[in-house]
Amino acid sequence: MKVLSAFFIFFYALVVQPAYSHDFSFPAFMTLPEKCEEVPLDEIKDICEVYGLNDLWNKIESDPPPKVFKSDGCSLWVDSWRGVNLYPICFFHDLKYWSGRPGEEDERLIADLELMINVMEKGLPIMALVMFVGVRVCGHECLGMPFSWGFGRTSREDKCPLQFHDFVESKN
Repeated sequence: MKVLSAFFIFFYALVVQPAYSHDFSFPAFMTLPEKCEEVPLDEIKDICEVYGLNDLWNKIESDPPPKVFKSDGCSLWVDSWRGVNLYPICFFHDLKYWSGRPGEEDERLIADLELMINVMEKGLPIMALVMFVGVRVCGHECLGMPFSWGFGRTSREDKCPLQFHDFVESKN
C-alpha cells in the first residue's frame, strides 16, 4: 500500500502539480545554517517557526535528540544541479532524519516523499526520483550511517539487533 501511495504522490507531483504551479523556488524566508555547522536548539526552533514546521518543532522540543544537529547537505549526493540549489531541501530532510525515532517508518516515508516533491518542484523530476530511491535504500536506521533515520538519537547498536558483521560471521 505504501508503494502505491508513493507512486500516486510521485505521479501527482510530476504530472498534475506542474500544470498549476510554475514557481520552482524554495522559499528563502531566512538564511539557513551552513553545511556541517552545529545548529543549537533555539535556532532550530526559529527555523521551524519561520518555515511553518510546528509539528516538527513540537516533536523535537518534547524529546530533543541528544546529538547536536548538523546538516551535511544532500548526503553522498550533490547540493546543486544545473544551477539549482538543493541544499535547503536537504537541510530540512536532514532535520527530520536527525529528529526521527527508531521504528517511525511512516514518518520516514513522509520525509522522503516530501524531499522528492520539493526536488520535483525545482523542475528536476528525474533527480527527485533518484534521490527518493537513494534515501529509501540508504537512509534506513539499521544501516547506522551518520545520515540514517534517527541519526541524532541513537547509535547503530541501539537500532539493529543483528549487525552485518553478525550475518557474515554466521555464514563462516
